[in-house]
Amino acid sequence: MSAPLLADDMYKILGFEIGKPISLPACLEKNGNYPIYVDSTCIQPPQKLKGYDKKIRRISLASDESPYWLKFNRLFAFEDNGILLGVLFVTTGYETQDIVASSISHKLGHEGSSEDYVLRNNFGTEFIVKWVNWRGREIKAEYRPSVNIYDSSLNDLESATVTYETEEGREYRESIQTEINNKIRAL
Repeated sequence: MSAPLLADDMYKILGFEIGKPISLPACLEKNGNYPIYVDSTCIQPPQKLKGYDKKIRRISLASDESPYWLKFNRLFAFEDNGILLGVLFVTTGYETQDIVASSISHKLGHEGSSEDYVLRNNFGTEFIVKWVNWRGREIKAEYRPSVNIYDSSLNDLESATVTYETEEGREYRESIQTEINNKIRAL
């Protein structure tokens, strides 16, 4: 299970294979909640995101199976009838952006675009953060820093989001975001 991000097969990410069912034991609830950190890798049942209609599943990785740059040792799985369409996960951000981005580039080739942004914190310290997109024929991936690129403000230098998905997975994930945005606008 402790397969690296940099597996040879472009369909494999963190030990899971896009286009295949996920075969993991169910996570155990504790006091009505699922713990963030677990002793053995497991998957939660499909759950709605904060009351929205679309469902996702969280995969919790055991600490000894999780890369050091994976924040909270978990991924979010997008599925259709039990088949994995894609994953979303949060990394530790700025300090590991080169490792994560180069691993995905090696895996998918250089079929994408990359932009560097110079950001300054309130003390004037500059940081160069990457925003990278890969658009392969079958797999799409994105490494997105947690920043507001329009005014160069830092949201969270210690986080970045990675999506790794098929076109169907992207459409499913974007439909969740559209639903969230529509509910926010209705408030």
